[in-house]
Amino acid sequence: MCISNVLVNLQTLFNFLCSDDFRITAIQERPCLTMIDENSELSYCLKNVTTEFELEFSNSTAIVWKHESVTCSYVRRQLQCYTEYNFMKSCQRAVQNTTRKCVDINECDEGTHLCSQTCKNSEGSYYCTCDEKFYRLAANNRSCERLDEIPIWLYFAHGQSIWNISEDGKNFQLARMGLQKTAMLDVDVKEQRLYYADIGGNVIERKNIDGTFPQPVQTYDVDGVEGIAVDWIARNLYYARKSSIFVQTLEGRFRKTLYSNVTKMPRALVVHATAGLLYGSDWGSAAFIYKASTDGRKFEKIITENIVWPNALTIDIYAKRLYWADAFLDTIQSCDLDGRMRRVIISDPDAVPHVFGMAVADDFLYWTDWTYRGILRANKLDGHNITVLAQTALLPYGIKVYHPSLQPETKNPCDSIGCTQLCLLSNNGHVGTCACSDGFILEADGRTCKGNCSNDEIACGGSDPKCLSKRYMCDSVPHCDDKVDEENCAPRICIAGQFQCHDNKRCFDANLVCDGTVHCLDASDEKYCGEELQDEVMAETPTSSTTPFVKSQ
Repeated sequence: MCISNVLVNLQTLFNFLCSDDFRITAIQERPCLTMIDENSELSYCLKNVTTEFELEFSNSTAIVWKHESVTCSYVRRQLQCYTEYNFMKSCQRAVQNTTRKCVDINECDEGTHLCSQTCKNSEGSYYCTCDEKFYRLAANNRSCERLDEIPIWLYFAHGQSIWNISEDGKNFQLARMGLQKTAMLDVDVKEQRLYYADIGGNVIERKNIDGTFPQPVQTYDVDGVEGIAVDWIARNLYYARKSSIFVQTLEGRFRKTLYSNVTKMPRALVVHATAGLLYGSDWGSAAFIYKASTDGRKFEKIITENIVWPNALTIDIYAKRLYWADAFLDTIQSCDLDGRMRRVIISDPDAVPHVFGMAVADDFLYWTDWTYRGILRANKLDGHNITVLAQTALLPYGIKVYHPSLQPETKNPCDSIGCTQLCLLSNNGHVGTCACSDGFILEADGRTCKGNCSNDEIACGGSDPKCLSKRYMCDSVPHCDDKVDEENCAPRICIAGQFQCHDNKRCFDANLVCDGTVHCLDASDEKYCGEELQDEVMAETPTSSTTPFVKSQ
């Protein structure tokens, strides 16, 4: 039989027998091996043509049989008996018999390879490569080792604060304190800055990585923001809020509604700047993960089945894979950038009971978990070696890795265009396209933006021209660069955080504006809401609620 011959050949050629674990696995493979035995031509090659072989990996036992006859031009039966894993690859994956001929299996396309970054197919095998700017191929011919010695730091949101932690969990540093409710964040390596949304404070801020110069980026319409992402090439900030996705410059200028009415309960958002793509998740009743172009031209749902609570999302730009965690199914999964080649990395309610945020760097996945109240990591390919790096006092939220390799410098196609407002990456990140903020239209030259504000909006001037809803008029906070929204206002009688009715007869919590209920005698709190009227289904999300959602056991 095929199995006995193969084992004998291994002993003869390499002077050892595989372990008992290997024999057990071989028995489990018996149906596959029997199928090979029943094919006389293929069986002949496997059993008798063993005069020519080659090692495929330095730390494995792998054999390639070759024969020059017409019926068996190249037959491959690969057995890998790793001393570290005691693993035998399925012969169904190694050899495929189609019309009585041996056909090469492309492990790269099937996603069965063991490469950390790029897989290259070859006849009867495959080999791994690494990005040459930041990495070199390790001795095991699979992993990629970084060329630099720059340490990796993990930044994570902790509700009222933001912390950074070393990749081994041994060093903690407080990056920002005094916040009200912060769950989402991202980093910008080029300018060495941290971006974060303080939902409780109704502000998106940025500050230097060294802890200096905190600066507001946006001071209104931050409630409901569920994900923010930095485009490190075109220098834009994307964020998901309620049913829409927005974009503005990193300074907070020229806000544009990129996609409208595409989500119900948005959660994570990540940008793949080098490809000109956005990826995000929605955990509504029909949960999904989407792929969208950064210029607003195409929005596509790529994962719609076997998905419930897709909390965390991250992109491995070198392996070209998307990772996500489902907090209901207790899994971490991955797929290619089109939603194909889906693979379960971890499926264990004890290991990943409630993941919220996730990031990837080198060979590791890092994530935050509400049940553990901690930061964990594991191998990104197989989920092995799960390690708790640190535990937190409060619930940990979003997490990002800060390292130059994760935001590689490349030419910005927007530099030579001369857009007056926004420049968005198009054509897979290779081209820049001018765009205008809400209320402005692009003129015929393709670069200049012209104001077109409605009667319900204020035309802001200055260095940040925009159309601002009149409901922000006279709220004691200048939202326009030229402060036109605070001109000719009645004396302020309300305290900070309250909305003052335009007839000056009542003050109430500003969070009640545009909630569908009239609180002012002149109805000024509901007069200019438009699409901002809150959908009841949006009212409660894990980042805005005081208690986390918990699965029923």
